[in-house]
Amino acid sequence: MPDADRLIDFAYSRPSPSAIKTAGFAGVIRYLSSDPFKAISPSEADSYHLAGLTVTLVYEDAANDAEGGAAAGRAKAGIAKPQLRNLGVPIDRPVYFAVDENLAPQKYGDALSCVTSFAAFLGRPPACYGSRPFLAFAKENGVSYLYEAGAAQWNTGPAPAHVQLHQEATQAVVDGSTVDVDIASATDYGQWPRPVSTPRPPPPGGPDVKITDHRFRIGQDGRAAFETNVPFLKAFAPTILEGIDQMTFAQPPRVANASGHAVIVIEGATAGAEVTVRLAEAP
Repeated sequence: MPDADRLIDFAYSRPSPSAIKTAGFAGVIRYLSSDPFKAISPSEADSYHLAGLTVTLVYEDAANDAEGGAAAGRAKAGIAKPQLRNLGVPIDRPVYFAVDENLAPQKYGDALSCVTSFAAFLGRPPACYGSRPFLAFAKENGVSYLYEAGAAQWNTGPAPAHVQLHQEATQAVVDGSTVDVDIASATDYGQWPRPVSTPRPPPPGGPDVKITDHRFRIGQDGRAAFETNVPFLKAFAPTILEGIDQMTFAQPPRVANASGHAVIVIEGATAGAEVTVRLAEAP
C-alpha cells in the first residue's frame, strides 16, 4: 500500500508527529471521549496538521456504549459537540462511533440507533467502527462511513462494500509507543483536512451537499413517517428546524428506507405538531 493510505490509531500514548511522519504514515486516528486523557486536544490536533498529518476522529468511552441505543447516542453527542467546536472540525467531517465489541445480532438495532442518533445530534454524516457483520448491517441502513475493527475473530462473512478504513490485526511501534495500524481504502475516509480531490462542501445550499426542508404534521400517536424523493443511500442527518424540540424525546429523527427513497421517521413527539425537518443529501 502507498504511504498515503497508511494511518495509526492510539488512545493514551503520544508518539511525536515528526516520528509518525518519518515512519511513513499519512495521519492519525484519535479519540473524542469523556476521558480527558484519552480525548485529543486542540494543541495536539494542531501539531499533527503542522507536520502534514491528517486527523480522523472516533468517539469511545466504554466498548459497549452503543447497546444503550438512541439515548446513549444523544448523551455522547452532548459530550462530543463542545470538543468538536474547540477543535474547529468542519461540519462535513464524520466522527466514527466505536462499537468495540463482537456484538450479538439481536443488539444490532440498538447499536444502529446509537450511531445514527449520535450523528444526527452532531449534524454530521453517520459513521461507525465495529465488526464486519455489524458494519454490513449499518451499511444496509444508511451509515455513510465504515471502519472495520482489527479483531480477526469478529470479521466473519464478506466485507461490506465501501468500507473506508480497515484496522490491521498486527501493531507497530512508533516513537517507543505501540500503536494500531490502519489502511484507508477510499480517498475520503473522513479525515481532516478533507482530501484535495474532494473539496470541502460549501455552506448549506451549495452544489456539493443538497439541503431540502420538509414540512409535515405529527400524528395523534406522536409519530410521523414522511416519504421524500431523496435517495435513501444519499440521505443523512435529519434535523428538526421548528415545531418540536428534538432534544426533548429519546428517539431522534431518523431516516428509513421505502423503495429506495428516504423516509423521515419521528416517534414520541407532540401529537398534532407541525414540524419542519431539514435533510442533507450527500453528493
